[in-house]
Amino acid sequence: MAAITVRDFSKRGDAIPVPPLTQVQGEAYERLVQSTVEPLKRKPHGLEGLLREVFPIEAYDGSMRVEYLYYKLDEPRYTVTSARSFDLHSGGHSKLVSGLPGMALQKF
Repeated sequence: MAAITVRDFSKRGDAIPVPPLTQVQGEAYERLVQSTVEPLKRKPHGLEGLLREVFPIEAYDGSMRVEYLYYKLDEPRYTVTSARSFDLHSGGHSKLVSGLPGMALQKF
């Protein structure tokens, strides 16, 4: 088999270095879910902003209205290694806390 010669016709080479992509993805996920911030102190962007935009949900005749309070992400049930061995996913549960206006908030 003949050797393949690779030629570089660029004049300047790489324009910018490639960042560590797993770090970039992890930071983007953290900005999306804001898991390190208390639920009632989250900024209105990412998942929090989306839920605030969608809620409140109101019945077409105005008889009922559901308001968004906060969401909570639980820790994963399995580690990545054990999830692979059982052919499962390692994701945790997510809970959306909502309520009807005037009702008392109950803890989960």
